[in-house]
Amino acid sequence: MCIEYYKLISNTAYSNSEKLFTRTFELFSILINSIQYGLTSNAGLEVIRLSLECIIPLCNRIFASQLQQTNYGLSLRNLFKVVFNLIFQNSFEIDLFEVSSNALYSLICCYQDTYTMLVNDLVAQYDDEQLKAKILSGFQALTPTNFIFSLDKRNRLKFNSKFNDFCIKTYGLLFIR
Repeated sequence: MCIEYYKLISNTAYSNSEKLFTRTFELFSILINSIQYGLTSNAGLEVIRLSLECIIPLCNRIFASQLQQTNYGLSLRNLFKVVFNLIFQNSFEIDLFEVSSNALYSLICCYQDTYTMLVNDLVAQYDDEQLKAKILSGFQALTPTNFIFSLDKRNRLKFNSKFNDFCIKTYGLLFIR
């Protein structure tokens, strides 16, 4: 039943994302809370995958309509920390690699300042200066200052490639304490 619910909201997000933004904010908030629950509830990989898939079309709509500073945009931004922690502070399954990369990229496109803050907060948790420098260097390679953040397929594929490189070169360092 749980998976069917997440299939329903994922399908709704992909097929009718613009309609979701015409409903009351309370209903949108319930959707965001459902996605957050799916990401944090330990209900299984399929629920996490479907929850991550929901984020992508919502971000596309926020980005295209420049709604980042509206209640809808701010509500979606609250999921960024959850997704960031899911990817960078927990060991995530390889089955979630592509959808995690796409959801992360979509969120970064909409909320670059939030991404910078989350990276800085993560790096600040480490005491070893060399480790900090390596992790920061990895994040800088993932999202260089000259990278163009747009949700077109070409830039998404470039990011996916950079995310793959990040996982190979830097990801393991995140779990050294």
